[in-house]
Amino acid sequence: MPISPEKRLRETIPIDMMNIRTLASGSSGNAYLVSDGVTTLLLEAGIPIKSIARQASLSSIDACLISHEHGDHAKSAADIVRKYSIDLYASHGTLDALCLSCDYRVHPVKAEEQCDIGTFVVMPLAMKHDAAEPLGFIITSRHGGKLLFATDTYLIPYKIPHGTTVLMLECNYSMELLAQSITSGVTDHRQRERLRFSHMSLEYLLQYLSENKDRLGSVSEICLIHMSGRNGDRALFKRKVQELTGLPVIVE
Repeated sequence: MPISPEKRLRETIPIDMMNIRTLASGSSGNAYLVSDGVTTLLLEAGIPIKSIARQASLSSIDACLISHEHGDHAKSAADIVRKYSIDLYASHGTLDALCLSCDYRVHPVKAEEQCDIGTFVVMPLAMKHDAAEPLGFIITSRHGGKLLFATDTYLIPYKIPHGTTVLMLECNYSMELLAQSITSGVTDHRQRERLRFSHMSLEYLLQYLSENKDRLGSVSEICLIHMSGRNGDRALFKRKVQELTGLPVIVE
């Protein structure tokens, strides 16, 4: 049986000494595995814990990072901590919103204050979303590889770090496709303002990458994540980012 495009996109992507695997991406749920062969991190837990367990060995996960409290990113956060005793890292605001602040397995982190998780050095970054205290992450392995992860944010208030090897960036919608969707009645017009100040558009992402072109020299691959089913276009987004950067692009 032929492998579906969706399954191909979720196969492991080797980046130097860092392996990245998508378990789910989009408004229905998000979860990603990052490993350097020694430490394995789960980024987001926005799908049922059984779905995570079907795709990965929970006993091999050393820690989980949660960007914010919305269900498509944190659905299984409580199970991760309470049923499987996996350490969870998130902001104070996120943990409070999830009612997990008092659990002994949780570790509050702050933007721009790095922490060590096994062989990874994690630098949380403040993001812009309609959530309590959303974060992105720079994840650097001591064995090689540096990941910039930013999702559910309408802008990234940081330059791409020097030495970054992979970008995992939200590309949720196109302003042109959104306008068409509103005109046709597929999307409520009130969604326009919400999206403008909560999710990253193709147009902003292209601007951000253009402004950071001098920092793309070490980047091996760009992964576009959290694309809208109504207001996104896989082929268009991939083509636009590839044309601008000249880098391999995967749409998750």
